[in-house]
Amino acid sequence: MFNMAWQPEKAVPVYERAVELLPGAAEHRHAWVLEGLSAAYRHVGRPPEAAALLVRVEALARRTADDFVLGYVLLGCSGLAYDKGRFDEAIETAEAALPGFERVRHGSGIAYVHEAVGIAHRAAGRYAESDAELAVAVARFERLGDRARAGRSRFYRAETLLDAGRPDEARAEWARAEGVVGTTPPPEVRHSRERLIRKLGAPSGRYADAGEVPDGAREADPDERGEEQATGPGQRPAG
Repeated sequence: MFNMAWQPEKAVPVYERAVELLPGAAEHRHAWVLEGLSAAYRHVGRPPEAAALLVRVEALARRTADDFVLGYVLLGCSGLAYDKGRFDEAIETAEAALPGFERVRHGSGIAYVHEAVGIAHRAAGRYAESDAELAVAVARFERLGDRARAGRSRFYRAETLLDAGRPDEARAEWARAEGVVGTTPPPEVRHSRERLIRKLGAPSGRYADAGEVPDGAREADPDERGEEQATGPGQRPAG
């Protein structure tokens, strides 16, 4: 399956075709496909359709007692709340996914929740809470051996530290993130990395007040950047 957060334009027609093939499939397959399509709709700017699909998937997940799918439905709902600026609702909804993920021992899901909550706290200006949640996300992704998403959470944490007025710590976390993801980060990391670089850099492309640029970091090439995707909760690979 496509990574919904980073190739949504390609994913939408794939999932729409999959929906056409759903009759006769098991209910949990319906839930996964519809949840994936919802994530894709959200990231191409079609939130009403995303929300409508999540209602359908939530009903399926609750009927089949599927904590795994329900957790991602709640993360998707959290992302939609974040996109509307309802940060406390985003936090509450993401945290509601934790018990189910814990029951099925889904480590990645637990880490995604902490990352989502940390991002929403930062948007609400609660930097201490954001820092704490993102530090947990980093630790959990690292424990799973998921270097890409550990690096992504480090970029998010560096942004929190920068917003909190702790630039030296932000630069140190940035350098650690660069060391984790290397000079060619995977797609799921690029956006958070380039967003941080742009935030630290001047419009001219020089790194104003950013100190020494970590090895491998560079200003994003406008031709590579493409459409900027939402950076809130709910960014994850589906399928």
